[in-house]
This record gives sequence, C-alpha cells and structure tokens, in this order.
Amino acid sequence: MGSYLPLADPGGTVPGVALRDRRARVVPMPVRRAPRTRVDDGPRAAWALATGDLLSVLLATLLAVVVGPVRLADGGAVLFVVVASTWLLLLAATGNYEVRLGLFRRDDLRRLAQAGIDLFVATWLLSFLLDVGSATAADAALLSAAATAATVTHRVVGARRSERRRRQHQAGPLRVVLAGHRGAVAAALTELARTAHDRFEVGAVCLPHQAHDDDFGVPTAAGFGHLAELAEQRSARAVIVLPCPHFDTPTLRRLRWSLAESGVELFVASGLYDVADSHASVSYAGTVRLVHIRPSQLRGGRHTVEECCERVLAALALVLLTPLLLVLSLAIRHESAGPAIFRQVRVGRDGQRFTMFKFRTMTGDAEDQGRNLLGLNDADGPLFKLRADPRVTRLGRVLRTYSLDELPQLWNVVRGQMSLVGPRPALPAEVSRYDADTRRRLAVKPGITGLWQVSGRSDLPWSEAVRLDLRYVDNWSITQDLLIIGRTFGAVVHHRGAY
Repeated sequence: MGSYLPLADPGGTVPGVALRDRRARVVPMPVRRAPRTRVDDGPRAAWALATGDLLSVLLATLLAVVVGPVRLADGGAVLFVVVASTWLLLLAATGNYEVRLGLFRRDDLRRLAQAGIDLFVATWLLSFLLDVGSATAADAALLSAAATAATVTHRVVGARRSERRRRQHQAGPLRVVLAGHRGAVAAALTELARTAHDRFEVGAVCLPHQAHDDDFGVPTAAGFGHLAELAEQRSARAVIVLPCPHFDTPTLRRLRWSLAESGVELFVASGLYDVADSHASVSYAGTVRLVHIRPSQLRGGRHTVEECCERVLAALALVLLTPLLLVLSLAIRHESAGPAIFRQVRVGRDGQRFTMFKFRTMTGDAEDQGRNLLGLNDADGPLFKLRADPRVTRLGRVLRTYSLDELPQLWNVVRGQMSLVGPRPALPAEVSRYDADTRRRLAVKPGITGLWQVSGRSDLPWSEAVRLDLRYVDNWSITQDLLIIGRTFGAVVHHRGAY
C-alpha cells in the first residue's frame, strides 16, 4: 500500500485511481502516518475502559454498603468478585469494549442496558441454582443494579471529559475520506463544514468516475477499488460511504475487508439529514439493515396535553407580568404617538390567519415609510429586515434587543393561535412566496420562541432559517420544546440577531 499515488506527483497514476489536488499548491497538506485506532490504541483503550468500569463498580459497592441497603455477609468479598467479573465479561460479550470513533451515543447506552439486564438475570439464576439464601440473592441483585448505574455514569462522564479535553488541547479533528456520488459528496462537505467542522477533516474525496470540472478543495480520486490505499495515503482514520449506485453489496463487502486490514473505520451514510436520534432506529428485514424514520406526531394526545399546559402557563405569565406590561405600554405611548399594542395579520397552523399582538417598536407611520425602504432590505428570501431601521424608536430598539416586544403574544397562546415554541409566525405576503417544502412550516402552530430564534434569528440566511424550522417540525417532541425554552434565556441575554 505504500506504493499508492504520492501527492507530490499529481501526474502519476495507479490502475483505477486518478488523484488531483488543486489546493496542495497553495496550502500543502503533509502526508503523515497516523496511528491506527484498532491496531495501536484498541487494546490499551479497552483495558482503560475495563479498569475504569471495575473501579466504578467497586466505588458503587462501597457506597451501597456504607449508606445503602446492601449488607454483605461473610462471603461478601466472594459475591463482589463474582458480580464484578460477570459484569466485565458481559460488557465484553455485548461489544462494550469495542473501540469506536466518536462520542458516547444512544447505541452505547443500549449496549450497556442490555448488559445490565443480562447481569441481573445471570445473578438471579446463580442465586437460585446455588441456593444462597434470599438475603444474599437480594444483595447480588442490588450489586447488579449498582454496577450498571456506576458503569453508565463512568462512561458518560468519561466521554464528556474526553471531549472537553480534546477541545481544550485543540486536538486535531478526525480525518476522513468521503466516497460517493458527486452530489452526495458536495452535500456532505457542506454539512460537515456547517455542523462538524471541529470534529472532522475531509482528507480526500473519491468519486465513481474522474470529473475534471470538480473542485472540492481537497484531493479528489476516481474509482472505489483503492479506497483503503487512499485512506492510508491521506492518513485518514475513517471512510464515509455516501449514497451512490456504484456501491453495491459486493463492493461494500470488499471495501469492508480491505479497510479492516488497514485499521480504518467504515461508516455508511444514509443520506438523511436533520433527523433526530429519537426519530431514527435500526431494524432488520432478514439480513437487510434498515433505518426506520419515525414521523413526528403533530396531532394526538401529547400535543393536546402540551397545548393545555401552554395556555395555562401563558395565562399565569400574563397575570404575573401585568405590572411590567402596563409600565411598558405607558412608556411606548409617552415616547411616540400611536397605540402601545401593534396588531398584524399572520399565518398560523394549516394556513389559518390570525391577528398577532406585539408591543409597538416603530413610529406610528412605519407602514407608510416602509414602502420607501424596500430596496434597502438586509435579509434574503421573502423576509424584510433592516439592521438600522430608521422607523424603530429608541425604546423600541431596547424592547427588540431583549425580546420584550414579544410578551403580548402570550395572549395569542392563551387563545390557542400560537404556541410557546414553534416556527416564526409569517406574514401572508411571505407565505404566498413559499415553495412546497417551505409550506411544511405551517404544519404546526407558530411560536413565541423556536429553533430559529435561539440559533441566530435575523443573522441567519433565509435558507438556514427554513431548514431550522423544518427540522423542528420533523423532529417535534416535548423534550425538544423544553430544551428550546431553556436556550431562549441565553439567546435573550446575548440578543444575537435581534434587531
């Protein structure tokens, strides 16, 4: 594999592979031999995990004996050794010591949970077969639960500490090779640069055929027969296979074999973006592995319960905030002529129109002046936004900065026209310019806050704002709403994109 095409000789060839590196002449990318995770780091990392698991189980046992219900008898040491050794064997048997690239994920929790269930069943069966007595059997069951909880805590805390240490020491990102169809590669490059630029570095791109007009800014190879050599040449630790008709079952199988020999990890992308973990799971149809994408439940009991809670909370908030609302109303009326509350028709769920309430932040003749400002729009798409809008009053700018102008929308929530969390309520003129995908925003009620509001608001381009709203709709859950509400406080304090 050392004879693979050197980057210093872009004119060289290898059967089935052609490599171009337009950027190398400007920013050279040095070729370095990166240590392979499986070969060099795998055993050491596995032993470190096992040692940490054993220590965490020992600590949990001591804690259970000192302050908990466990009262170990004379054979307590033997019982601990049996439970601990069985636990470590089960962790190894269920793949919990396999070295995998990336953070601690939901799949790792599933593996640990499965091992914990197996441990509980194993200790119960041993207690029954050995007839050790009810007290000892209860201690064994409690130790099994303590071992599972301690190991989960150890793994989660360890993963977070590793990620924090990686960021503090500015460890290099994981270098990968992208392989697939040109369009899929371009989309993956954009997505990785947008959401995972500090975690992944694309060392090279591999396409099914040579395309001289492609320029991804990284070395580009053609042909999938030498992906293992390309990964080694670029010191990549993983190959990400993207959707492509050329990756049939035999090709993927051979690629898996060759990468395993090189110690390079293989990831197969589904081509799905913006799907939350809670809405995706892996299932099987025979030996065919399927990714099951569960749709959002935008109707039904959970939505009804959340809506009732929101309306009650909004009513209570209006009562508690009445003094502040009165003070702000008087201040607005004192600063400029016109009503304190601004009313405007917006489009809600399923295209239904309603009157939205806000504190007035502009002068009384703002709509008339707006006709002369259309050519100064700072936003793209159907939105109209000015960073330095001359119509905004001095008090209005303060209200916008801290999102106080949104408080009257609590009345819209009480009336059932809006939610606390949801997409931004759109104007009818904006909705008339929506395409079929963007109209998906109207599948739920608009919200006072939302994923768009806590991710940059008006600083975001229109395409990104739409994408965030669609992600919210397609992955709706009560948990997501609670997380967005929590992030809203930080967004208000930093008021990024509020103008």
